Amino acid sequence: MANKQGKMADIHSFHRPVSSTTG
Repeated sequence: MANKQGKMADIHSFHRPVSSTTG
């Protein structure tokens, strides 16, 4: 969740699951 790309994915993670934080 706090990965390098997690920072940018944080915003998307709020709406989508952590599993969809790969793209």
